[in-house]
This record gives sequence, structure tokens and C-alpha cells, in this order.
Amino acid sequence: MKKYLVTLLPVLMLSFQPDSPSNGATGDVSSQQALAKSSLVDDLKPSISQEKVEALVAKILTQYHYRKVRLNDSLSSVVWDNYLKEVDGNKTYLLASDVAAFEKYRYQIDDALVNGDLTAAFDLYNIFRKRFQERSEFIKEQLKKPFTFTEDENFNTDREKAAWPKTAEEQNDLWRKILKNQALELKLGNRKDSVVAATMTQRYANLDKAYGRIKSADVFQIYMNSFAEALDPHTNYFSPTNADRFNQEMSQSLEGIGAMLQEDGEYIKITSVLPGGPAFKSNLIKVNDKIAGVAQGDNGTMVNTMNWQVDEVVKLIKGPKGTVVRIQIVSPNALAGAPPKEIRLVREKIKLEEQRAKKEVIEVTDNGKTFKIGVINIPMFYRDFEGARKREEGFSSTTSDVKRFIDSLKAEKVAGIVIDLRDDGEVP
Repeated sequence: MKKYLVTLLPVLMLSFQPDSPSNGATGDVSSQQALAKSSLVDDLKPSISQEKVEALVAKILTQYHYRKVRLNDSLSSVVWDNYLKEVDGNKTYLLASDVAAFEKYRYQIDDALVNGDLTAAFDLYNIFRKRFQERSEFIKEQLKKPFTFTEDENFNTDREKAAWPKTAEEQNDLWRKILKNQALELKLGNRKDSVVAATMTQRYANLDKAYGRIKSADVFQIYMNSFAEALDPHTNYFSPTNADRFNQEMSQSLEGIGAMLQEDGEYIKITSVLPGGPAFKSNLIKVNDKIAGVAQGDNGTMVNTMNWQVDEVVKLIKGPKGTVVRIQIVSPNALAGAPPKEIRLVREKIKLEEQRAKKEVIEVTDNGKTFKIGVINIPMFYRDFEGARKREEGFSSTTSDVKRFIDSLKAEKVAGIVIDLRDDGEVP
């Protein structure tokens, strides 16, 4: 649901620290809200600082974003659809009645953003948590039973255009098919029934742990990103933790494999491979490959990472230079049910300085005439935010380097300048 790093600006980073939960925004006590409050899971609540940040972000993005988008009912509807997709994109947890009950908020989000009102965001997510708990109990019971594959039935794995289930019975049948389909994929990989059961049990235990770690700050980030991405797909809100990580990785060296990761359903997906890093040099890891497991060293136990959060998987993959990490990869082109392939990589220190912009002059001949063309290659965008804040002379940034190159190429009297972005990537 969340990206680990975004290098296409603008990116908004506000580092307000969390404080005590707000008691001001309680909202209407509908049957859905009462349902959430009856849950064994404590409700998540927004903090006062989050409410202040919401209003501040709305002001900044509407006044200073390059698109100059107005907050109105039309934008409100887009934000709400984005949020619903982030919370339950596969439409497997919420019921149709849950979604309908919150429809009243669809055209109120614009006012809520300005007023720092997070009622809709947190009420919906608390209902989702309740539904998730119900599904978790159902899944546990289903996994105790053996799956049979003699029935003639269909299951469409693409639920983008599907409707939310109307009843608990319909939802139970949907999840029965989801679990059966997952078990079949494992079984087609020549795995024994006992291994299939153990793998799926561990998979959903991981999922429970992942959602159990969700905090108020995570919900707030999801909601604010739903707003930011309604303005522009490359605009994101970062929580304080992710903002610190972003600053570090945009300005310092990293020790790892040199690949960008992003959550993609049950898997963590490779979305970019950094030129020169171990993943790139191995030629075994490609964009859109999915990670199913990670192990430390040559003899470490393979940890099933299905349904893990991206930052938890990144912690497993990163490590000191010279150490070994083994990764189970599922290729998007692999046959259904094919076992993942295991790849051994040696971690390296990846210096972002090596990925700074570079320039060269090439000669091109056209109709007997030779022209000098300046080429500026930008492997990735970068900026030393700390150096910028301290106003250090010569702090690194894509902007300053490219400006310097353009001035230099003009002095060399080139006939034209080409900006090469083909290798632009994003690093975890």
C-alpha cells in the first residue's frame, strides 16, 4: 500500500511528533461505528498534531502545489475513492453496507481537510480493523480443514471492478475461494498438503502481525497520501519516520543490494534496480519480481515474508557490506504454482554519489556536418536536505549539478543538450 521511497518531486515532508489522541472528533454514532467500538481491537485515534498537520498540508498543497488544484466536492470524491482503495483495494474485508454507511463523507472531505477533521478517515479504518479481525478468525478455522479440488467452480482473482460482498455469507464464500486458490497454487508447485497448510498458516500469521503493528501515524499517512496523490501521482506525504529515512537515503551511502521495494498485495515487489548494485550486477533480479522470503548468510533459515510490510522486509535485506543475503524471488513470468527461485547476493556499500548526474559531449554527423551534443545523464534524483537546511556551500543536489553542467556545456558551445533519464531509479 505504501512506497518505500519516492524520488520524483514534489514530496511533502512534515515532521510533527505525535501527541495525545484527540477527543474532539467523534462523529456520528452509527451502527458501523458502534461495531468498531465493540471490537476486541482498540480503536485508533488521531492525535491533535495530526489534525493540525492535516489542515497545514491542505493549505500548502492547495496554495503552493504546481497544479493549483482547488479543494471542492469533485476533488473530495477522488480523495475518498483513493482512500477506500488504499484501505481495502481488493474489496474483500469491508461489506457493501460498510461502504454505503460512509458514503455521506464523500463530498465532505474537502471541508474536513481544511478544518483538520479526521473523523471519516479513522472511523472507516476502525471498521476495517474490525472486519479484518473477523476475517482472521474465519481464515484460521478454514485452514484447519483440508481443501478439496473436485468441485466445478470459478474464481476471478482480479477484483478491481468487483463489488464489495453484501453479506457475511457472501464474504465467507469469497474467502473460501481465495484460500482455496492460494492452496492450489502451492499444490501445483509439488508441495505436500502438510507443507501447504503450514505455509498458509504462517502466511496469515504474518499478515496478522503486520496489521497488528499499524498505528495512528500509519493511518494518517495513508489518508494524507490519498489526498496528495489526488493532486498528482508523484506527490506524497511522509510520516516523521519515513521523512527521516528519505533524508538519509537521499544524502548518504547505503549498504544493501540496491533495489527499490514496494508492497504489492501479499508480496513485496521490486520496482527499481539501482545500476551498479549487487542486484543489478547479478542480472538475476528484475523489475516486477516479487520477494517471497529472505534468509541471512549461506545457512540462515528462510523467513517467509508474505504479507509483511515493506519496511520490515527492507530491514531483513539490508546489512553490513560483505555479508550474504539469500532472497526467494517469484518472477511475474513464472508458471502458476512454480516454486520461487533462490538468489544469493553479497551486500555492498552503495554510494549515492556514484549515482550523481554526469555529463559528456558527443559528436553527431548529419548531412556531412558534425555537431557537438551535450548529454547529461541523471541516474536518480538526489538532494542533501540537511546540507540545504544548514545552507552549506556546495551541498549535493540534482538541480545544482545539472545547472553547473548546462553552464559548462554552453561554454563549450554545444549545438544542443539532451537530458538522459532512462536509468532514473529509486533506492530503498
